[in-house]
Amino acid sequence: MSSDKNPSKKIVVSAQKDPKILWEGWSGPVEIGGMRFHVVKEKTNGAELKKAIYVLDAPPGTELYGLGGSDVYVTVAQLHFEEFRSRIPEDSRLYKEAKCIWDFLHRVFVEAGFETVKPSKARARATPASLNVSASVKDFVAGILGVYCFDEHSPKAVFEVKYVSLDDKSEQSKKDVLVVELILAETGHPICEYCRPKTYMFHKLLAWGKQPNFKGARAGDAQKLWEFLADKVVEHRGMETAHERQTVPFIPKVDCHSIA
Repeated sequence: MSSDKNPSKKIVVSAQKDPKILWEGWSGPVEIGGMRFHVVKEKTNGAELKKAIYVLDAPPGTELYGLGGSDVYVTVAQLHFEEFRSRIPEDSRLYKEAKCIWDFLHRVFVEAGFETVKPSKARARATPASLNVSASVKDFVAGILGVYCFDEHSPKAVFEVKYVSLDDKSEQSKKDVLVVELILAETGHPICEYCRPKTYMFHKLLAWGKQPNFKGARAGDAQKLWEFLADKVVEHRGMETAHERQTVPFIPKVDCHSIA
């Protein structure tokens, strides 16, 4: 009696050709330029979902030969940017190999017409020098509308305090809410690699004593935005307290019993 099941038989899954599968972070092998890629969905330490693209196979003669089956990867989020951004040290082997994968796929996506993330033309020119920017943390904490930058030298990050109209589900209407939005972060700034432009958070969250539980597609970006701005607020309040101590007049304690 024969069996249809053959344990030694290797199941071959045919690869697809559409690069959009990788761009969207969908499952299934994709063949491009004689090489095979696939997306692996992994949980990070912060319980966020990371979509990593690995090279399944890169035969001799292909552009990424030597990286097939390795543990080197790039994330889908990285490939949505117009330039390679990574937390890996630039002089390391992993950085160079990951950049090779990124360079290849980035070129494929650009040729396919996918639009990478970049500031609009108006915002690309909007540097701290050309905007009416305030460095007042006091005004920022008070929620005064405007554009703010707290860096004296480049690289800089620029934020805007403004009102946005959001859906109020309880009342089934629109509600104006005060938010802080990241306008731009220059390359090299601590927040640049972790928070994308147009990420925003409610301004009132800066008054919280603990980190909010952000949710949604940009939860990680919002968390980094909050951490950076909350540090600035704490630093400002510490300076204010120190200043108050210096300006309070000293009143000597007089011992009434020593007065004749």
